[in-house]
Amino acid sequence: MRIAFYLADQNPERDRSLGITAYTLGLLRGLARDFPAIELMALMGASAGVPVLPKSVSARTLSWRTTNAPARLLTDQLVAPFWPGASKNALAFFPKGYLPAVLRPRRPCVATIHDTIVQHYSDFYSGTRRPLEASYLAWTMRQSLNRADLLITDSQFTKGTIEQVAQRFRLRPPSIVVTGVGSDFEEERMRSPAQKIQQVVHLASPLPHKRTKTLLQFWAALVQSGKDLPRLKLIGRLESTAVEYLNQIPHATIEPHCTRTELVDILRESSALIVPSEIEGFGLPSLESYYCGTPVVFVRETVAEELIAIADARRCGFELDSVESFGAALDVALGLSKETIQKVSEDMFRRFNWRDVTKRTVDAFLGVNP
Repeated sequence: MRIAFYLADQNPERDRSLGITAYTLGLLRGLARDFPAIELMALMGASAGVPVLPKSVSARTLSWRTTNAPARLLTDQLVAPFWPGASKNALAFFPKGYLPAVLRPRRPCVATIHDTIVQHYSDFYSGTRRPLEASYLAWTMRQSLNRADLLITDSQFTKGTIEQVAQRFRLRPPSIVVTGVGSDFEEERMRSPAQKIQQVVHLASPLPHKRTKTLLQFWAALVQSGKDLPRLKLIGRLESTAVEYLNQIPHATIEPHCTRTELVDILRESSALIVPSEIEGFGLPSLESYYCGTPVVFVRETVAEELIAIADARRCGFELDSVESFGAALDVALGLSKETIQKVSEDMFRRFNWRDVTKRTVDAFLGVNP
């Protein structure tokens, strides 16, 4: 089998997704390690966000950057279908999910659709992106559903949202295979448990679907009600209107950035991670938090309920329209036993370790392999 990865659409300076980059690298490393007979090729832009590829990957880097819109558009639509090195008998793989909308590669095409957030934004947050860009991204995602020979996705939750979009727009997608996603936090499971402190952590974001502002509103309301709360630690950025709520919360801090090592240490020592996102494709932070021995407070009826299959830990779910529900879920998380947390971690690893994710992906490729 020969697989040609299209990576020129992964840029740290333009619509960078750390989750998709981690997925791409994890899959390439898994393929190189466990399936040496597969020939791996990759096309990257000069501004590619994929830092170090396995040595067995035959990589070609374009001479131009794909961070500005015209260069990205022309590369995605005109270069991707015909790039040198990806011969007709190689499977064309698009790990970010966007196939060329007009000129389709003349070989089997597989795309990983990680989520339908671009359509979600088009429906509910149309003012947060430039109208032309938002429409283009949503349209291109829908075209990928029509034009791929196979779709791979991260979760049953996302598979359901893809099917809803397809039905709504009268599209006819191919087979959709759920492979899951692995994480390089897997190794953290083997470390001794850390001493917990009275602190919960949230990965803050100005993106509206992440609901950082909602979390701060809930937290401020609980403070006003007199509830005894741990320290709240935010990592990331806030939208301007969320700052006023942060200022109402005693013992709350925010840091703009931390390294992977620092994040691991923060997760290991914290009593809970709060993930108030209303939609995610997979939700790696939930997986990684449990690998670090820390329970997760999450929104019900999102992908987190799929990841967290142990009943006691599922009681850490809450409703986005109820501060009482959030307070109750936080109490459950802070009271979870070490045994339950360990059980969740082991169950997650059994279902989402990189070796099995890679094997499921190869099995899916074999279904359309030339």
